[in-house]
Amino acid sequence: MSQEDDIQDSDGDGVIDSEDYAPSDPEVQKKSDVQSGGGSSSQEVNTPTEADTPTEVDTPTEKPNNTQLAEQAAAAYEKGLNDSNSADETGDRAVNFFESDDYIAAAEQYEEAADVAMNAKNHFSSAADFADETSNKQGAVNLAEEASRRSELASQIASESAKWSRDAKKYGENSDEVDEHRQRVEDLQTRAENYDIGTLNEFKIALGIT
Repeated sequence: MSQEDDIQDSDGDGVIDSEDYAPSDPEVQKKSDVQSGGGSSSQEVNTPTEADTPTEVDTPTEKPNNTQLAEQAAAAYEKGLNDSNSADETGDRAVNFFESDDYIAAAEQYEEAADVAMNAKNHFSSAADFADETSNKQGAVNLAEEASRRSELASQIASESAKWSRDAKKYGENSDEVDEHRQRVEDLQTRAENYDIGTLNEFKIALGIT
């Protein structure tokens, strides 16, 4: 090696090549520079910043079309019909218990009938809401709302009949307390006669589906 090579500083870091651990790297002069992570030989780790993090974009929910809304309305109406029929059957059992002077069993059946009739009312209300968003809505909405009102009254009748049954057990069937319940039930039944529950087919026709 020539004397000129001994004093040459290839990377311009002020350390001659013969004494420079990395003659071509201006940031490394000694072996310890590499071991400590200094110089260009070390790998930098980029930490993602908030700006680097992808932003989640809310995807708009597609609104159901007319056919889908009509099908949802019909499904809700059918559930209402099923619960309404179940409430009627439970009410019939309650009547049988009452006529057999088993007033407590009658009251329990009436209370169950009241709950199921209220479920029917809620399903019919949902059917009316779905139908209201369709293009053929008015006739279907009227049917569902009428069925909802009829079921609500059925629930009230069953609830009042349950109280009637319990007071019949407590005070006797000919007591003043029982007479009050009987009168309320008759009034509710009279009001219920103003409403009807249409068939599922009638509701579907009103929606424009078959």
